[in-house]
Amino acid sequence: MVAGVFKVLLSFGRAGNGQVMLDVASQMFGKAPGKLDITALHLTVGSDVNPLHTENFEEVSFRPIIQEAKKLDVPITTRYAVSTDAGQDIVNIVNKEGFDFLLVGAALSLSDIPTDIEATQYKNTVYERYFRHLKAPRSWFYPGTLLKDKTKMFIEQTKCAVGVFVNRGFVKATNILVPVAGADDLFLAEYARNLQKSTHGSVTFLYGTEGAAGSGGVAEALTGYAAGEKKVVLLADAPFTAGLLSQYNFMLISYPTWNAISDHRKEALQSMPSTLILSKKKAE
Repeated sequence: MVAGVFKVLLSFGRAGNGQVMLDVASQMFGKAPGKLDITALHLTVGSDVNPLHTENFEEVSFRPIIQEAKKLDVPITTRYAVSTDAGQDIVNIVNKEGFDFLLVGAALSLSDIPTDIEATQYKNTVYERYFRHLKAPRSWFYPGTLLKDKTKMFIEQTKCAVGVFVNRGFVKATNILVPVAGADDLFLAEYARNLQKSTHGSVTFLYGTEGAAGSGGVAEALTGYAAGEKKVVLLADAPFTAGLLSQYNFMLISYPTWNAISDHRKEALQSMPSTLILSKKKAE
């Protein structure tokens, strides 16, 4: 990390996603101490891409995010490449170039954007109609596994903190829910603080419902946080339900807690707001 500079690598697939993810990065880190340095990365996957076409791919891919950067007055660096292994290339860039944070998008199947729902339904139809009788793995066609598989790769192999963004109609994080399963999740408070500074929104810490066995000291730490910040609600022992989630427009959650919740709160998660799933930076 360069002194006084916070380097974010924002890796996006479809052009429209880059614009929304830039909004997330700006709200998350725009008011954090130090200079924000954002690199927007788009990789075209495939070894047979005609070099004559790459310039047009690059222009189309970056147009929305460049327009959004001008609107937000956030300087960004754009970066484009053709890749045969996008995941590994992203890991290599992050580690070799000393980024502090990697922001990537989640699978289409977690989105509630109409075009994403249509894309997921189409993939499911293709699988059922043509490939199920071949016993082909559903993961070839259904991107729900991407969140666990790719995120696990990024978290295990990169040296920086990782954020996986689930777009559920994101506009602005003004009403934020932060589930805290235990002391290991308290690092989320700093992200919540940055968001509050940027959006002037409110934050609710939900604790005591998931992983309660490891929650020692959580109440005390959150009480201390609330004493120093405005618009903070501490919600203890409330059930993690669809009704609760529908009251918020953004959620911050740690990767371990997400894994625990997604295994046995699947129905509730259908009503989740836009969400950022976070992992901590590895200790040096």
